[in-house]
Amino acid sequence: MRAEAAEVLAGLGSDAAPAAVALVKASADEDELVRDWASEAIQHLGPPPANAAGRLVPLLAHPDANAGFWAATLIGRLGEAARRRGEALLAHAEDESLTMAVRERCLLSLDEVGPRPAMKPRLQRLAEDSRRRLAKAAKIPLASLGD
Repeated sequence: MRAEAAEVLAGLGSDAAPAAVALVKASADEDELVRDWASEAIQHLGPPPANAAGRLVPLLAHPDANAGFWAATLIGRLGEAARRRGEALLAHAEDESLTMAVRERCLLSLDEVGPRPAMKPRLQRLAEDSRRRLAKAAKIPLASLGD
């Protein structure tokens, strides 16, 4: 039944936006079919409602990396409307306990919401990281700040 619900939401495109947080949680479901349909729905969702950002932030550290990845993605899709969530995105990008995919997505989403100048030293440290993928992702919001 959960898989069927996720499949219906996947067919709704942006009309499924009110279910954004539930879909992120479903992307970590124990049932593979639910996870697949939830991910499919999120891919076609567009930005979630602005009031979902605060409920997405705790999901950045979800034990299942799918949920963290999609939470970061959706926060980024909010753009400037989620600028207050930039600090949370950066903190999660710095979190060594998270997967590289989640940390990278947090950095890319930080660029979408707009990094703040005060973040520059922390972004510079990440841009110098020995892990090339993380360093490359950190350089994107860093470049948005300019010199």
